[in-house]
Amino acid sequence: MSQKSNSPSFGKQVFACFTIYTLSMSIGAGSGFSGVSIPQVASKEEGFDMTEEEISWFASLQTFATIPTCMLGGFLGEYLGRRMVCYFVSPLFLTGFICMAL
Repeated sequence: MSQKSNSPSFGKQVFACFTIYTLSMSIGAGSGFSGVSIPQVASKEEGFDMTEEEISWFASLQTFATIPTCMLGGFLGEYLGRRMVCYFVSPLFLTGFICMAL
């Protein structure tokens, strides 16, 4: 007598964990990108020849962008569900991560 369990398969669990992990990784990479890129941005040869004040604004842009996107994410999470929002946001984070890597 075989008894089939109703638990999700191992592959589905790995896919769900990987999706959430890539979201967290992308958020961390986005937060740290401005600090790593400051020497290149400040350089006249490689970058934009920014002043100290412009560099401080560049480094804090991600922090300022977090406020409205968190509110938007909360509303979308209530309206569409957390899983669906993760499905929609994951490709955006992946695209941004690839753009930073290039």
